[in-house]
Amino acid sequence: MSVLPHLLTQDVLWVQQTRQFFRSDFLVLGHDGGVVGQLVSSGGALRRALLGNREFTLVDAHNRVLAHITDPFSWGRDTFEVVSANGAPLARLRKEFALFSRHISIALSDGTPLAVRGSLWDREFEISSPSGHSIAHATRLRRGCLQMLTGRDTYQLRFHPQVPPQHRLAILGAVLAVDLIRMKEASAAASSSST
Repeated sequence: MSVLPHLLTQDVLWVQQTRQFFRSDFLVLGHDGGVVGQLVSSGGALRRALLGNREFTLVDAHNRVLAHITDPFSWGRDTFEVVSANGAPLARLRKEFALFSRHISIALSDGTPLAVRGSLWDREFEISSPSGHSIAHATRLRRGCLQMLTGRDTYQLRFHPQVPPQHRLAILGAVLAVDLIRMKEASAAASSSST
């Protein structure tokens, strides 16, 4: 019987952005502040420079790959794919149209649909089951001056204790997707206001 990585058994995680030149990595911290995993930018540097960060690898504290999260280039709604370390599909995430709010649908590989709904300002997100019950809650914390200047964000992610490991991987992918969508929209707004 294999032991689950600590990352998939904790009910409270902190996802902390650590931006570097052409990289947007995230440390995943446990409730005690210890590192339990990382979301690491992958793909070539030239590709990241031209298209932004579109591929990530989720590793545990022992650097074992748990999942790959990709943002395939597409026209229209943003989509993200989460696959296991061996390439098996885990989830597909898609940005949905919503006025004055954020909505991302998650289609798990077992057929279970989940929904991510959040505020227009991207501070609070609820991840719910098909019955509408909350299974996780994410909060983007307010930044201090240093974090504002460096563009770093921290999310607190709280899981319902009964959420299975595969769903937790998809939910971690959803938090990353929310952040990437927010960054893309900010970049698009900045480039349209400069023209």
